[in-house]
Amino acid sequence: MTRTEKDKKSQDKLPDQLFNYPFSVLIFILFLQLCSHFSHSPIWLILYVIGISFFGLVTYKLIRKPVSTGLRFIVVFVSTSVFILYYKFNFTVDMAASFLVLASSLKLLELRHKKDVVLFSYVMLYLSAISFLFVQSFLHALLQLILILACLYVLLYLNVGSMLSGYKVSWSSLFKAVFLAGPIVLVCFLFFPRIAPLWSIPIKTQSATTGMTDFMSPGDIAELAQSSARAFRVSFSGQAPENKDLYWRGLILDNFDGRSWRASPPPFSYKRFNKIDSGLLYDHGENSYEVMLEPSNQSWVYALESSRASSSNVLLQEAGVFQLKTDAIQSTRYKMTFEKAIMEPALIIPTAKRLKVKERSSTDLYRDLQVPFNSNPRTQEYMNKLLVSFPDKINLLNYLMNNFSRQEYYYSLKPPALGSDIVDEFLFDTKVGFCAHYAGSLAYLLRLAGIPSRVIAGYQGGEYNERSNYYIVHQYDAHAWVEAKLPEIGWVRLDPTAMVAPARILSGLDVAVGDQGRFLENSPLASAALRISALNWLRLRIDEFNYQWQKTVVNYGDQQQRSLIKNILGGIFPDASDLMRVAILLGGGITFFTVSIMLFLWYKQFSGRYSNVEKYYMIWLYFLARFTNLKRATGETPKVFLERVQSSTYPRLAKITEELTMKLEQGQYKI
Repeated sequence: MTRTEKDKKSQDKLPDQLFNYPFSVLIFILFLQLCSHFSHSPIWLILYVIGISFFGLVTYKLIRKPVSTGLRFIVVFVSTSVFILYYKFNFTVDMAASFLVLASSLKLLELRHKKDVVLFSYVMLYLSAISFLFVQSFLHALLQLILILACLYVLLYLNVGSMLSGYKVSWSSLFKAVFLAGPIVLVCFLFFPRIAPLWSIPIKTQSATTGMTDFMSPGDIAELAQSSARAFRVSFSGQAPENKDLYWRGLILDNFDGRSWRASPPPFSYKRFNKIDSGLLYDHGENSYEVMLEPSNQSWVYALESSRASSSNVLLQEAGVFQLKTDAIQSTRYKMTFEKAIMEPALIIPTAKRLKVKERSSTDLYRDLQVPFNSNPRTQEYMNKLLVSFPDKINLLNYLMNNFSRQEYYYSLKPPALGSDIVDEFLFDTKVGFCAHYAGSLAYLLRLAGIPSRVIAGYQGGEYNERSNYYIVHQYDAHAWVEAKLPEIGWVRLDPTAMVAPARILSGLDVAVGDQGRFLENSPLASAALRISALNWLRLRIDEFNYQWQKTVVNYGDQQQRSLIKNILGGIFPDASDLMRVAILLGGGITFFTVSIMLFLWYKQFSGRYSNVEKYYMIWLYFLARFTNLKRATGETPKVFLERVQSSTYPRLAKITEELTMKLEQGQYKI
């Protein structure tokens, strides 16, 4: 048995209180994991893990003895009981990740042998991979890089550093290994055949996400409008429509029970595919836009009027709405093409715009005429009187739309609470509401008049990032409007909010409610970032960087890889298949980096003993011996070897050998 093996074996058998390992680094690693899983872990678990870590640090630094078996049993029993009571039997990914975080913190109390520290490090590396199921931002990736380096340092310390001079030697060795492995990792990432990444697997979590729901009650969208979270980002292939025309149509709310609007279940024929689809983007040579949808745990696709799907993960549903094949558990990209022609106004009706055909393909119009007759009696009586005065439905609709601006209606983020007959109380009593109040009331009025109508929930507008030419649509851009079918005109879009608060459509919510002082009042940091120019600039730059990271790195898939390889090798190998080009680049890249590293290491071994001239001469001798039959004999002088090369059949090699020999003699003898 060698001395190294004896030292390693003796280290594994050291008494518990004498085993040496970088405990502070382990605490640092666990802290980084808490930051990585903070978004989906309960607060009590975060605080509990911090307490366990502090207790373990005190035990290791001061007491210098392992925690007793009885105390460890009590801590494990209490931890497990609390965890089970909190999560019960909700077996989800975030529950499993939280359990591993808890178990890892408990492992700190029994680090007795080297294998315990190794196991802890491996669990931390596994948790780093799991964390990308929840977040894939650039800052998160940077955090995981630091965490992985710390784990590798611990493993290197256990095998090398503890037997040498400690931290400095281990860190320097670690960075050398990372530096040498980095180019190979980059080549594999760019050119290795792509498979679906871990975060594209459609796994449900119990983490709540902010966004649209398939029902709308008074105040719901107003609450959503207090959130500055991103809903999605959009980049147009050409010039984008004006902000007032950016109506992002999401889902149809067509079932009204007297208080809430809900989306009816789709017909049986409309089914989604529950399979992974990374979203292949098609180029139809038309006006298009790409959407990067934030995680919402829903499948709704937000699209402009007259849009058509141009990616494989989007399906057309009834009445012109779209859905994803799988729920947006992670950031999801899709592409749409659209007609750039300006929507025509519908006669004299304010805000009305003609729509493409939005008929239901499998159900009749009854769904868009359904009303509960046992609610809102004042509204029903009011509409009966209007029908007598306005028998023409177009004139009736024109009157209703203008009535929102003639009457003293107000647009507010904090409308008063309403009772059971919400339309009655809103139209005739409070007259204060958000977009949901106006859209829901108008749709109900039109249905009472026999005009098919429905509420559309989605987003309106967006914040333009000029530097990278894309729009950021926030949750506070959430909006509701109405679609109605008029005789001899067809389906039109109506927005009663534009009659009450036109600034909401033209300039955005912050301008429309700026005088109320309630915009983002529950998010002071987000409000300050929008109001203070320096913070706003920084916010946009961070968002821009994260957007480019999502597009180029996180969503780097098979389609992007083929495009990159075609740009590199398309002119050299025009007839080669995509797989052959991948093999050429992957093999060539790995070979190039491997040879470069070997030459670098081989070159470094001469750096301390030989001058540059001597190193060049010896490298040339190696080349001649390796690729020709010209090998310098032992004891043969450079001059004699040169004469032998000159007498060979390699005149070009003889010329190079002569030049190197002359430089060698000049350096040796100072000629």
